[in-house]
This record gives sequence, structure tokens and C-alpha cells, in this order.
Amino acid sequence: INVAAYQALRDTIIAQSSRPVDFFEETVELSRFASPELRQDLSRLLRERYLLYPPDVVVTGLRSQLDFLTQGDTAIFTNVPVIGLALMDNGPGELAANAIPVRWHVDCSATLDLALRLQPRMTNLVIVAGSSPIDLLFVKPVKAAVERLDKSLHVTWLDHHSQAEVIDHIEKLTFPGDAVFYVSLNLDRGGIHRMSYETMNRIHKVSQVPVYGYLSSYLDHGLTGGHFMRAEELGKTGGEMVLRIINGEGDELMNRDFVMPNFHYLNWPEMKRFGFAAAQLPKDTVILNRPPGIWEAYWPWILGGSGLFM
Repeated sequence: INVAAYQALRDTIIAQSSRPVDFFEETVELSRFASPELRQDLSRLLRERYLLYPPDVVVTGLRSQLDFLTQGDTAIFTNVPVIGLALMDNGPGELAANAIPVRWHVDCSATLDLALRLQPRMTNLVIVAGSSPIDLLFVKPVKAAVERLDKSLHVTWLDHHSQAEVIDHIEKLTFPGDAVFYVSLNLDRGGIHRMSYETMNRIHKVSQVPVYGYLSSYLDHGLTGGHFMRAEELGKTGGEMVLRIINGEGDELMNRDFVMPNFHYLNWPEMKRFGFAAAQLPKDTVILNRPPGIWEAYWPWILGGSGLFM
């Protein structure tokens, strides 16, 4: 799970738990442990680490990580609840009996509809994606959404390029005819592993056009908006589930599917930058990073001053 979701999960547990809770963090990067031998080594390491002090509950993200921890010859946690946050789809086969799925539908079509609503004169859409397993996982729903677009819209895929080539291409785009859909870029054509948010930072620094996407965490790195769930809400949901489990209510969560809702989100600074009006937005749009108005910023002084004349 990403940093924002994890922080929200921790904050929720710490704020609501009636007793201290110990957190143990592990990095399970299966894309970098691709060979069976390395995965067995990782499984063995984690199994030995928690042999004497097993956790009460485990929280993970991707379906591949959930299966790695709970099924097959790499299974480590088979007797404790394992929450899988933001599972994109059902994946192959059945989940383990101790898995608790929290699903998320990646709605790229709604994000593209939002982009076209805000930019009705758009003629060129540039899609940026890397080539790591995580990048390719999210490319699939984007391609399905692009297939449903009007064929008059030109679509350029930057999915087999170096980071430098991506930046150079985006720097030349112009508003209002062009737009960018940022998938992720964890591995570029040069075989260099990247932090996806760092690429988003670089894109925002040079881009003269809106950048849309599917992850709320990119909003803090210049994303214009999209239709997705907020990582903070995901983390809060996960934290509340953890609390129920450690309070003895875990059985009520088993054999159930939980689904995170998506909403339209727009980044206020980018909204103002490109002149998008509130009237253009869908009714369920949440505008984030909006500066406080006079009342929100100064209400104590306003009330205090009004009291002088009462």
C-alpha cells in the first residue's frame, strides 16, 4: 500500500485503539524478486522472523502479494487474518480462506470522460506508462478505456520510452488541444527503476497541459484530477478493519467482499491554472487543496470582532 494509505491506517488505529499496537513494516517487492528462488528466500526470511511472535493481523496491497503471503509454497501467514487493500480484480483462482479482500475498481473511462468534459477541444491524448509488472497491471484498464473513445481523438502511447524521452515529449504539448494521462512509470525503457511519483513531479514541472490519472496520491505531485478512490480513505477503512479484528470481531469480516467507492476529484491549483469552471464538473466532484475562504481562515477574529458591537 502507498505512503498516504499506510499513514491513514496507522493514524486510525492509534487514535481509536484502547491499548498500544505494535506495527511491523516489511517490503514485499515481488516485481524485483521475480525468480522462484528469490521468492522462496524472501518467504523463508519472513517466516523465520515472525515464527515466535506471529502478528494478530496482516495488511498488504496487491493480489500477488496477498497470494504470496497466504497460498502455495511461499505461504507465511495462514492462521491469521490477512487484509488485501485495493485489490483491482479477482485474479486467478480463489483467495485463501483467511484473506479479507477490499476491492477497488480502476475506472479509467470515467477519468477520460472527465478530461474530455473539461477539455472539449482536446485532439491529442498522451498516455505515459512504464514497463514494470506494476506499470503493466494498470495499463490494462487504461487500454480498455481508450478503446471506447471516439476514434477522432489521437492517442499517443509513451509506454516504451526513457524518462528523459517522456519529459521531452510532454514539454512540447500545448493547451487546450493536448492532455496527458499518467499511468505510472516504475521502470523505463533504459531498464532504470524509478519512483513513480518522482516522474510525476518532473512531468508537472515541464507540462503546459493538464495531467489526469487514476491515483489520488499523485494529487500532491501536480495531478489535475480523475475518478478514483482516495488513498487516505482506503487507509482509514483498513485501520477500522484492523481494530475490529484485534477487538475480537474478525469472524464478521471473513467471507465478505468490501468495495471502495470512487469519486471525481480535482486539484484546485490545477483547476485555477487551466481556467476550469465549477460548472464543468460532475456533481460528485470533490475539489482538493482549495485555500480556505475568509470565514474558514479568520472566523475566530470575525466572531470576536462582532462581539464588540453586541
